[in-house]
Amino acid sequence: VGPGFVVTGNDEKAIENSAAAIRQQIAFYGSTPAYRPVLDLHGWGDAQDELNRMSKEGAWQEMGTIIDDEMLQTFAVVGEPEKIAPGVIERYGDVVDRMAFYSLGSSSDSSMWDQIAADFEIDHGYDMAVANSEFRESYIKEWMKKNFYNKPPIIPFAYGGSANPTYTQ
Repeated sequence: VGPGFVVTGNDEKAIENSAAAIRQQIAFYGSTPAYRPVLDLHGWGDAQDELNRMSKEGAWQEMGTIIDDEMLQTFAVVGEPEKIAPGVIERYGDVVDRMAFYSLGSSSDSSMWDQIAADFEIDHGYDMAVANSEFRESYIKEWMKKNFYNKPPIIPFAYGGSANPTYTQ
């Protein structure tokens, strides 16, 4: 299972909100010394020092400003909804067979996420699950109890949308 960050929305404002939330999440991870080697790999080790200092000062909101566009695009699939499925497949398709998305701050418009799921299914032949966080968490726990040694029939996919999950098998 591979976790991944997704920045998207139905309009520019929604994408900006999503990007701001994901920048903060990346900054949170980056503030942890254990993630220093990842940042060093990209030449951003100094950012870890700054993020760590800021975390100790409680400057959580400001930490996201350290994550520039290059860093955001390195760690997240960023784009309009129609670019998400191809972007995820390009980035992770040869590496993971199951995916869970961080999509903080993105639109709660379930039709947008339904279309992204359809893009995976129709354009790329993947079975998808689109679920809100409560459903996703309970689904994964139940699935793991029953099928720990098998690949899942669907790809868990989190978003902040409707309370009714949509999934196909």
